[in-house]
Amino acid sequence: HRPSALATVDFVLAMNQGRIQAFGLKDDVLARLFPRPQPAVATVAGVPRLRLATEEPPRSGAAAAGE
Repeated sequence: HRPSALATVDFVLAMNQGRIQAFGLKDDVLARLFPRPQPAVATVAGVPRLRLATEEPPRSGAAAAGE
């Protein structure tokens, strides 16, 4: 109930209704009990993909067909 107390511990024991719910290294237990939401990735048709400056530009259809 006191987040500041977690700064001083290595292991955590979490209980729920008198039963052990999780036990282990503090970071592992907290990650299991409070997973971080994954960011949503949106794709939009017709929007060009971003390229790194070191990547080759995409070839046009005519140039790619001539290989």
